[in-house]
Amino acid sequence: MRVNDAQATDSSQDYAHLSVTAQSCYRNAGETVDLSAATDNALFLGWYLGEGDDAYAVSDQLDFTYTVNEADATVSEDESDSKIEITPRYCAPQASVVLSADGVDENGQPLGQFLSTGLYGIGSRVTVVAVPLPGYVFDYATDALGNVVFTSDDGPSYTFVLEGDVQYTAHFREATGPDESLAALKAALIAAITAAAVLATMYGLGEIVDPIAADAVIEIGMADNIEDVAAVGTKVLKEIKDIIDDHKKPKPHGDHKIEIIATAQPEVGGVVTGSGIHYEGTVATLEAVANPGYRFVCWKENGVEVSTSPLKTMTITDLTPEVVKMTAVFEKKVEITAVAEADGIQADFSTGCTASPVKQSITRGDQAMVTASEGPDYAFVGWLEDGIEVSPERTYIFKAEVDRHLVARFRKADKTILVNTDPFDSAEVLCDGVPVVDGKVRAKDGDILTFTVRPKLRPDNPEKTYRFVEWRETDAQASRLPTSRKFANTALTGMLGSRL
Repeated sequence: MRVNDAQATDSSQDYAHLSVTAQSCYRNAGETVDLSAATDNALFLGWYLGEGDDAYAVSDQLDFTYTVNEADATVSEDESDSKIEITPRYCAPQASVVLSADGVDENGQPLGQFLSTGLYGIGSRVTVVAVPLPGYVFDYATDALGNVVFTSDDGPSYTFVLEGDVQYTAHFREATGPDESLAALKAALIAAITAAAVLATMYGLGEIVDPIAADAVIEIGMADNIEDVAAVGTKVLKEIKDIIDDHKKPKPHGDHKIEIIATAQPEVGGVVTGSGIHYEGTVATLEAVANPGYRFVCWKENGVEVSTSPLKTMTITDLTPEVVKMTAVFEKKVEITAVAEADGIQADFSTGCTASPVKQSITRGDQAMVTASEGPDYAFVGWLEDGIEVSPERTYIFKAEVDRHLVARFRKADKTILVNTDPFDSAEVLCDGVPVVDGKVRAKDGDILTFTVRPKLRPDNPEKTYRFVEWRETDAQASRLPTSRKFANTALTGMLGSRL
């Protein structure tokens, strides 16, 4: 009985590991062997009996007792001995890459495709490619928080090391002309075909796929019209996908067959694969990929949670029920949107006032953050929701529990007041109860502002604080300011003494 070292089904052997505690041994038919393995940043797939492509799954449990069956043995040519091989297989833990394209054309068609949504091994290098619709070009891509991840300056593809679930959205713009559109589509399809060929090589299919990919890249490069480019790219990408999918299909072993019915809950929450007829000796692979705005929670079998991994494997044996019902549970993320409003109307580019990110999808209970930035002649008033102020701070941090639409309100303010303390940093200065940022306050003629100081501890005597003395204008020594006044551009300094 030969117990082989663990075998990775992907390229994760450098960072995902499976240690086998069982050892090779001699056993007679009918005797048992206790097999066990331990995972280290790995997802266990099962124990496989046999060699190479003829191997079939016998258990998906880390601890497994195998009863020696003479029919499983391979007999030597001289019939002097027989051998049974068993191999544990594993892959990296899986995370979802959810990709979407923003916007549609006049016919309601997406402005492009973002390839490819799916499950990938955590720690693996993932390449995503934004392929524009003819007449459009890729502009930039954002993550779930609205942050720009990469732009057209980086090319149509982006490669990153997957650390967990990610959600990216590709944004496209109209091409400036036919030449730009043709060049953009060529670059995107060549990048997509190259990425598909790299994936095929990981499955040991390089000798089959590489010539197909190379011929397609040459043909796309020589094409002089956009229709030919689109046709070649679509055909070859499908051909490579079919080759990979066919390679991944398990080979049946035995007569027992079962039906797996896999569904999503809610139905709009994500895409589920793995339903269908499965045969004894194979491993059924179920995948759950969340749609944009949702996250995967768990797999349930007959209403009972069985896994929190979006990739669920099930070894089919003669004891597996004829019908297995699996449900992938998804949860809607919280959507936060933000806009800037200047003097009662939505701020345009000319004001320089912004609220960011404009849109973000956040797991319920996680921390969310929005930031307001003032234009040159405007002052930030506060963050509002349904007309009610929720924060006076430019950066508003809160727990994401429900969908929210936030408005960053600004007002015209073309005067600048510089505020300081003497000695420097001897107190915190507030204007109308809000801490002064960067020593500047924006205002306009007629505004009435209230400044307050909060003295700090003295560095020479930490048990004592500074004492406020008076306000002074920088260019008018010792002159006290009135309670209210019309402001020109000016500077104020709070004088503090060192006495108690």
